[in-house]
Amino acid sequence: FTSDHGEELGEHGVVGWHSHTLFDELLRVPLIIRFPDLRHAGATVGVQVRLLDLAPTILAAVGATVPSDFEGVDLERVISGLPTPLPAASQLDLPDGDRVISLRTSRWKLYPRKALASDPFATTQLPLTVRFVNLARRLRHPFVLYDLEVDPAETQDVVADHEQVAGSLRGFLDGLLAARSTPRRVPTVTIDDATADALRALGYLE
Repeated sequence: FTSDHGEELGEHGVVGWHSHTLFDELLRVPLIIRFPDLRHAGATVGVQVRLLDLAPTILAAVGATVPSDFEGVDLERVISGLPTPLPAASQLDLPDGDRVISLRTSRWKLYPRKALASDPFATTQLPLTVRFVNLARRLRHPFVLYDLEVDPAETQDVVADHEQVAGSLRGFLDGLLAARSTPRRVPTVTIDDATADALRALGYLE
């Protein structure tokens, strides 16, 4: 039992919207697992895990082989007390076609500054001076840093006070991205009218 995303309830100014930020209200979702033989029944794990860990966990639980190119891990190792998976990276596709990525540990959140300007409801551009200031900030610090222990609502950027932490997390993120294989091309799919109407009703097609 889980979800692919959370939902905003005004935490950062928007209600009932998703897919335009990388804040925790959209990334943290419930996860409840019932194993086939009820092993680990009643166990609660407080550490951070990732949605990409679900596929290898399900395959391992039913005795299937986990493909070697899966990035996730079998969560039974975490339930059994072994080290938690790597920090969680989350990607956002911006309206201008760019892609930005956040990185979350149990304490820190490295957040792409460019994503802060992603507003699906904006009808006008910011004043030119504000855009220049934002650009200058992005050039100096492409990421903001949140200390989730003292600021779980992700409201205070502390990158200036913890530049070493931000640099270490950014280095980890760069290494993670460099290690990933190039995405494979997939064939173009044509959907039928009924499917298109259903997606349009949900807001996924214009």
